[in-house]
Amino acid sequence: MSGEQYVQLIKWCARHSAYVGFIVFPKSDLSNRAQVLLNAAEGRHATKRDVTHWPGTNLDSASATMYLMPVSVTAEIILPAASNLFAWQGPDLAEDLFFLREDESPILSVTAHEEHAELSLDSREFDELKRELSWLPEMLTAA
Repeated sequence: MSGEQYVQLIKWCARHSAYVGFIVFPKSDLSNRAQVLLNAAEGRHATKRDVTHWPGTNLDSASATMYLMPVSVTAEIILPAASNLFAWQGPDLAEDLFFLREDESPILSVTAHEEHAELSLDSREFDELKRELSWLPEMLTAA
């Protein structure tokens, strides 16, 4: 998903989320573009956590760093970083973009290297999504 559809989905998720985040693996040789993203996140006081799981992924033995920020940074940090939902992978960017509710349950989780994205919506959210992003339901498959 790219272009205007990507922008619409990211904005929709931002309106329904409390947090946005992504993952960085240790010893990643990140591009300048990814470093700019991390610096912007740190400048907005992103919370950093060492994790072995995040929405859509569970690691058996390794860990990664989760960057978690208030969703209000979406317009200035997340949208300019990529124009494609599956561009969220190293070394060009951080990995696995996600949006979380206040209780940290996922709304959107992306496993970019597998070109997999998952929306976790209740019936009210899904009805709203169908009204606002009428093109999206035909792209979805039920889990």
